[in-house]
Amino acid sequence: MPSTAVTKYYQASEACREIAFVRGILEDFYGGALILTPLFIDNEAAITMSKLPQFTERQKHSNPNLPSEKMRR
Repeated sequence: MPSTAVTKYYQASEACREIAFVRGILEDFYGGALILTPLFIDNEAAITMSKLPQFTERQKHSNPNLPSEKMRR
């Protein structure tokens, strides 16, 4: 079972992909560059993980595709 930090990190990563997709559609529609789109993350461990240049030993063995117990509730 992945930790909450790994799950939040994975969710933030997926949110970035969705933002990039929607921004691409909107840029095509409006014909130009848009203002920046902020992404807010409230989990300190996930924020720290996003700033690391490499994976740690614990992250390497986690599978964020499996929802954690807290996410199922």
